[in-house]
Amino acid sequence: NNPLSYTDPSGYIFKKIGKFLKKNFKSIMAIAGAYVAFGLVTKAWTFGAMAKVAASKAVLGGMAAGAVSGAISTGSLEGALTGAVSGAILGMVGGAGLSGIEAVAASGLVGGAMSVMQGGKFGHGFVSAGVGSATGGMFGKGPV
Repeated sequence: NNPLSYTDPSGYIFKKIGKFLKKNFKSIMAIAGAYVAFGLVTKAWTFGAMAKVAASKAVLGGMAAGAVSGAISTGSLEGALTGAVSGAILGMVGGAGLSGIEAVAASGLVGGAMSVMQGGKFGHGFVSAGVGSATGGMFGKGPV
C-alpha cells in the first residue's frame, strides 16, 4: 500500500517511450495518414459513419488510404502505387457485401495475392487479410 512503490524518479519510462516512438514512427504516421486520407475522401471519421459508406466511396477511400500509407511506409512511388492498388481491391471486396466465410476467403485471397506482389509469402497475406475480415464485423456492418 505504498503510493511511492510505482513511481519512476529516474524517468526511465520516458526513455522507453522515446525508443518506441523512434522505432515505430513511420508505422504510426502511416496509420494516421491512412485514416486522414480515408476520412477526407469519404467524409467518414467514425466507425459508425464508415459502416455507412457506399461501395464506390469505399474503393476510392481505400485507394487513397493505401497510397498514403504505402508512400509513408516505404518512402517510394512504388510503395504508394502498390498501396493504392491493394487499398482499392480490398475496398471492392469490402463493398461487395460479402459476409461470413465468403468475406474471409475473398479478403484472404486478395491479401495473399498482394503479399506475393510485394515479395512476401501468400500464406502470410492470406492469414492477415482473412483475420482482418473476420474481426472487422465487430465494429458494425457495412463495406468498411
